Amino acid sequence: MAYLLSRVLQRNISKPILDLVVTATAISHWRDYSVRAHKQGNDELGLLTDALNHMLEQVQRQNQTLSDFNQNLEQKVLERTKELQTLNKELDSFRIRYPTISAHH
Repeated sequence: MAYLLSRVLQRNISKPILDLVVTATAISHWRDYSVRAHKQGNDELGLLTDALNHMLEQVQRQNQTLSDFNQNLEQKVLERTKELQTLNKELDSFRIRYPTISAHH
């Protein structure tokens, strides 16, 4: 009887908890927030799994927003750098053509 109770507790409590630990460890190690925990029931552990998965969705969405913002920022920096390089070339060309004007300013 004790063995049977032990097996039921292991299957219904220990295994879902260990599965959550494995999932959380994998997410932490690989920083892959697209991983989701497998819900195994509608009990308290199922609610915990739902909460973890919801939290992961939010983190994944925030990471994507930050990544998109970073890519846009990098593109703007590149564009602005090109503009400044072009303006510097034009200024250098002006200084060569009009050395007396540029010397006074």
